[in-house]
Amino acid sequence: RPAVVDWLRLRPGDLAADPDSHRLVPAIDFMINPVSAQPDLPKIAASVKLSPFHFHRRFAESFGITPKNLRVAAQIAFAQKLLTDPNVKLIDVARLAGFAHQSHFTSRFKQRTGMTPTRWRSLMTE
Repeated sequence: RPAVVDWLRLRPGDLAADPDSHRLVPAIDFMINPVSAQPDLPKIAASVKLSPFHFHRRFAESFGITPKNLRVAAQIAFAQKLLTDPNVKLIDVARLAGFAHQSHFTSRFKQRTGMTPTRWRSLMTE
């Protein structure tokens, strides 16, 4: 499980301030398990019995991150784990992390980490 998910679950002050936020926690699992799945916002919202609009708003207010940004953070965290194995090809890392194209994965990874997946891998496996 990505660290970002643990971080979200360990924010008791936020959850205590808005007790109804607990009903959103199951959506976190739905969004990232498995990380390669691509659930859309209506399905995620339906999993906690909210409209997509209200789910997005409540999630962002409760956790300080949008559902999409959580999803991408989880994908990048999973990809970082995969990248520590030099035998896993970059295209396979992208696919297993839920990206349709390696180029999209590379641009998202660089946007989040400040370096390409290849550079990150070389630094982690030195």
